[in-house]
Amino acid sequence: MNRRQPIKVFVSFVTPYLYGMERAVIEIFEAVQPEIEAHFLMTYTTYRLKLPVLDAVKQAGISYSFLSDKTDWPTLRKPRSISEGAAQLKALVLGNRDTLRAARGHAVFYMASLRTPFSAFFAIVLYRLRGKPVVYGFHDTLSQPSRLLKLMGPLISHYVFHSDYAKQQFEAHNPWAVSRNSPIIPNTVKYTPTAAPSPLPSDSRVILFIGQIAKYKGADLLIEAFLKIKDAYPDVTLHFVGAPHADFEAEFRDALRAEARIVAWGYRVDAHDFLKSAYVLVQPSRPSMVAESFGRGVVEAMAAGVPSVCFRSGALPEHVIHEETGLICDQESSDCLAQKMGLLLDQPDLRNTYVRQAHARYDEYYAPEILRERWVGFFRRLSEYR
Repeated sequence: MNRRQPIKVFVSFVTPYLYGMERAVIEIFEAVQPEIEAHFLMTYTTYRLKLPVLDAVKQAGISYSFLSDKTDWPTLRKPRSISEGAAQLKALVLGNRDTLRAARGHAVFYMASLRTPFSAFFAIVLYRLRGKPVVYGFHDTLSQPSRLLKLMGPLISHYVFHSDYAKQQFEAHNPWAVSRNSPIIPNTVKYTPTAAPSPLPSDSRVILFIGQIAKYKGADLLIEAFLKIKDAYPDVTLHFVGAPHADFEAEFRDALRAEARIVAWGYRVDAHDFLKSAYVLVQPSRPSMVAESFGRGVVEAMAAGVPSVCFRSGALPEHVIHEETGLICDQESSDCLAQKMGLLLDQPDLRNTYVRQAHARYDEYYAPEILRERWVGFFRRLSEYR
């Protein structure tokens, strides 16, 4: 029996960061090897500055090449001068040239971000003229119609969503796209703690936050909630892994100075080492400010066997099963967070039940080996699309 030839997928991956979206894309294409061979076109900045995202792509065994941005290209915005406009035009021309070269010979074009069309417009047009599929992997939730997406819509042949909520919201704001081929396939979430001891203190029950430390992520409410319960639980500490957003940085620094049991670790590439000894993960994204399209953090917590506490933000209730793998706050308030965290702190046996059920749910629904066949099947169907 002849083995099928691998399907070649080109991925425009121009972000220099390594947050939830970037990890999701990398882990999807790592999981589907060798049936699917992805090639990432990346910004040269990742090599020039030796950024973690490049190391993650290398470790995943994914092939890659770089744009020709040997120095920082200008930000795409309304030009403030003729010289800035000329520099932007040069960057667009070079970016499209680089993408046309790198995308040659691939069966599928995968867009991981709406920033892709700026450096890949002509390659996308060429794919569609040749009857090849162009996929938009939807990692965000639009709260309003996007002009750029509506402009690009005729060139996108397929969408793929990672939660029911993301698809529903997208189609509500973009009804012209409802008829498109748009399956829902969760992100694969790979849990990879190292053999090193956890950085967290062993003599404390740790409430853990991982992500951007910002008001829209509910970091301020979490701090307020912790201050309300800390005297009742002297063995409990609150730890933040991530970088503070500019609009919350000063307030966050003040909180660190005022309370020794609030600890900041900054951005870390070993976040899974923190999860393996956390007592509870809190993802307090504010429903009034943000709608999570997937909720990677709570799924990583499931993989580690850590129960979660969250609000009803976007897709989070699809993953955190209330009173099974964690607790969901119905009120967007620090009082509600404090009450749910206190419940788990007061009842270790209940918390341990959630631990077992979280492990089981991850193994059944989110592990890479579970989801890889759905992703492989999706790309196989795309390769036959005309």
